[in-house]
Amino acid sequence: MVFETDCSDVVKMVSKREEWPAFAILLDEVDRCKMGFTSFSIVHIPMTNNTKADKMICNACESDEIEGEEEGYFYCQKCGVRGEGIIGTAVNDDDLIGGTRGALYQQANARRLPPQLIDAPQQPIHT
Repeated sequence: MVFETDCSDVVKMVSKREEWPAFAILLDEVDRCKMGFTSFSIVHIPMTNNTKADKMICNACESDEIEGEEEGYFYCQKCGVRGEGIIGTAVNDDDLIGGTRGALYQQANARRLPPQLIDAPQQPIHT
């Protein structure tokens, strides 16, 4: 598995984890995921070479007009279908820890996808 990212800090975190103690929980999860592959490498690529990652495409109408809503889900602005498997995440101000170069990630606050996703058309939320 070759993981390409335009975020140089992510590459540094994975390769020199001892320099990023605030992200230890997340980096432990990365280590667990890496074990599922026979080989794993993470590579920095310029943002100009990573334009595809910046676009989300609607599975229903193939529009790239996808926007997030307050509840953290993403919806197609053209047909209103909710993007399955795409959930916005962010760091809450309460999670910030002084002097640790970042935030403390609390897994208890992670939003989980339902264990079974029904492959049925959804009604648009925008009319």
